[in-house]
Amino acid sequence: MLLRFRKRERVLNVVIAGAVAPIIGIDSNVMKESVKELFAAKGEEIVAMNVKAFETGVEYNKKL
Repeated sequence: MLLRFRKRERVLNVVIAGAVAPIIGIDSNVMKESVKELFAAKGEEIVAMNVKAFETGVEYNKKL
């Protein structure tokens, strides 16, 4: 799952944030909203890409 994002190194940090958020006690929904706000100025496509990356990290964490 994480390997899909290897080519997109720019979003890899967001994938990792999604995977780590539950471990360090950050609410995933709050963090996802933060990702949306952080990338809002870059356009909907960038927001969607980063939200998907974050959700991928969260799902990966659930499989561990």
